Amino acid sequence: MIRINLLPRAKRQTSEGVGARVWGTVYLIAGVVWCLALAFVYFSLSSDRDQAVAQNTELQRQIDKVKASSGNLEDLQKQLDRSKQLEGVVKGLLDARQGPSRMLLELSAILSPGRGPTVDVQRLEEMRKVNPEAGFTPGWDPHRLWIEGFQEQGRACKITGVARNNEDIAEFMRRLSLSRLFENVVLVRTGEAAGAYKIPVIGFELTCRVRY
Repeated sequence: MIRINLLPRAKRQTSEGVGARVWGTVYLIAGVVWCLALAFVYFSLSSDRDQAVAQNTELQRQIDKVKASSGNLEDLQKQLDRSKQLEGVVKGLLDARQGPSRMLLELSAILSPGRGPTVDVQRLEEMRKVNPEAGFTPGWDPHRLWIEGFQEQGRACKITGVARNNEDIAEFMRRLSLSRLFENVVLVRTGEAAGAYKIPVIGFELTCRVRY
């Protein structure tokens, strides 16, 4: 009679089955963990992307707002520039009307007894620091000098006349130089005066610029 012992084989089959189930469980757990890890990475990246998109959208909104504000500022700046140009034109027209009158009144004050030029006090003080004698002579008699010709074009003036002596011409030039309305006073020439004068006189010609 033949006997077959099946017990060891059953044990081997049982062990093999248990081992397969264990490895299957390990693989399943590993797969689940891997999927969870991938899902976490995916959602993290998606969240970062959404946040970046939101930040870019907000930044673009702010840029558009600044551009719109800048556009308004540019328009306001253009209007301000046009206003300044118009103000300059109006000031130029007023100066052109009032300037000659002011200049003639100043020249009259310079050549009037007991009066003198309209002086910039600060400028006079600076001149006196260099030369204590700077200034004009209050007691000078302006009747010692006569204006025979006065020409002004483009604020450039030419003055001709006669005076009793060179000191009178120098006093007249000092007064012009100290005046707020005249500058760049230059003596062009002096010489014997031509004309019917009962007393000896010296002719002169000088140039200057008027400020108004």
